[in-house]
Amino acid sequence: MTTDLRESLIQHALRDKAKLFGWARCLKRLGMVLAPAGYAVFQFDSELSARLDGTWLQAAMHYLPLSMVKEIGMTF
Repeated sequence: MTTDLRESLIQHALRDKAKLFGWARCLKRLGMVLAPAGYAVFQFDSELSARLDGTWLQAAMHYLPLSMVKEIGMTF
C-alpha cells in the first residue's frame, strides 16, 4: 500500500466520521424538539377526549386507521 493511498483512505474515513457526527447532532436536536411536541400533543389529546365524549368526532377517531391518527398527531 502506497503512502498516498493510505493517506486518502484515512482522509475518507475521517470525512465519513465527520458526516456521522453531523447527523447525530441533527438527530439530537430533532429529538429535543419532537419530545416536548409529542408530550404537548398527548396532553392536548387527553384534555380533548374528555370534552368530546360522546360526539361524532370521538366516534370518527375510533374508526380511523392507526396510521392516519399518527399522521394527525405528527402534524400537530
